[in-house]
Amino acid sequence: MAKVYTDGNQYLLLLGPSKCGSTSSQQAFHINAQVHDFLGDPTLLEVNQQLAHLRKEIPLNGSHIDWTRKYIERYQPDVGARKNLSSTKQWAQYDYRIDIISSVIRNPFYRMVSIWSYLKKKGASQHGCPILYSKACENTFEEFVKFFMSNAKQPTDEDVTKEINSFKPQIEYLVDETNKCKVNFLLSCDDMERDINNMSKSIGWKTDIGKPPMLNQSDWHGGSISSMAKNAEELYSTKSRKLVHEYEKGLIEFKNTFSIK
Repeated sequence: MAKVYTDGNQYLLLLGPSKCGSTSSQQAFHINAQVHDFLGDPTLLEVNQQLAHLRKEIPLNGSHIDWTRKYIERYQPDVGARKNLSSTKQWAQYDYRIDIISSVIRNPFYRMVSIWSYLKKKGASQHGCPILYSKACENTFEEFVKFFMSNAKQPTDEDVTKEINSFKPQIEYLVDETNKCKVNFLLSCDDMERDINNMSKSIGWKTDIGKPPMLNQSDWHGGSISSMAKNAEELYSTKSRKLVHEYEKGLIEFKNTFSIK
């Protein structure tokens, strides 16, 4: 998930890796005007590539009617994104600028537990991952992680690789093409309310973001943070921990504050 919001003065890019509380962060920021919804589930590098395309191919230097036609033809936003056309057009007047970048992050082990649970509960028709769905249903958590990691490290099946890419490593949402972190604010899934409110005050937004809703219901026991931690501890093993940490090595080295040892 990658969306642009504005409070009328600044433009905020909000990034959300899958199964990291991105739904909650979107709902919390939705009180501000949504400007743009980037295509797919882009990393920061992919967002920058889309921005380069917008600036080169769809600048607002002619009539508004011509811009709208070019935007729909050359960017091909989905139906939902087209509802924000007037806001996107206003953003184009500022050359699609981004003033602030924020990304949601999550304890890597909790995230993998959430991915496993989500795949099992939602079904392939909803998440589009039939192979991972089958593996999650047929295997224990540790066996699922082994399959996930072996295919992430040595891709041999294009379809499996495509499904795994639905859950990219979190570090990819924080760094650009130079491998430098460009995110101004990290929003921890474990302390979402605190981090969102602190960020809101820091950037001077007039609106109080307020308390975000609970995690997605695909997380066990209604998605509370405490129950999610309990589930993760129950599924914990030295092997699964090692595999998950290998997958999220970039984030762990960047922010080594996660509680599961």
